[in-house]
Amino acid sequence: MKGTQSNSMDNGKAYLPSIQGKRDYKSILLSYRIYNRLSQEEKHKFNLLFLQYPPLVSSLALYLRKKMNIPIQKVLFIKAQRDMLEIFDEASLKFLGYLPKERFIKKSLLFQGFVPLESIKLRRSYAYIMTNRMIENKIWVYPIRLSDNYKTMIKGKYKSYTEVFGKVGIPGITKIKYSNE
Repeated sequence: MKGTQSNSMDNGKAYLPSIQGKRDYKSILLSYRIYNRLSQEEKHKFNLLFLQYPPLVSSLALYLRKKMNIPIQKVLFIKAQRDMLEIFDEASLKFLGYLPKERFIKKSLLFQGFVPLESIKLRRSYAYIMTNRMIENKIWVYPIRLSDNYKTMIKGKYKSYTEVFGKVGIPGITKIKYSNE
């Protein structure tokens, strides 16, 4: 099939959509638009599954929902996590300089759970994921503490920032803020 990539998850029976153009890439970055078009029942299912997966996987699941026209279910999230992350990484390299307008970036960050910097207190010996520039006159932060040193990583309470960074935020917009800055 044109515009699809074979998927090994279903023994070659299923096909995943590829990210060919800027429009497809934009629909993943701004997945809150797809979410707004879901029915109440699908929104409820999505909200239950959203808590189990990183925001980028959830955005890819919404993209799969849109392209494959199947209802929200856990299989979409599994396919997004197993197969679509690699496809998205390739598309990120292809559309390296592309960024949506600031108002859309803000809405996407809010959809992923980012909050303004003023609303949280940054603590020492942790890393945070935040925007690398002001978006609508605010710096936005993902409110989860991540470990950036060996002592906090050993305790196991906090995830390593390298484990989370590629799964949260918008490529080219977010960065890691280390505790020693």
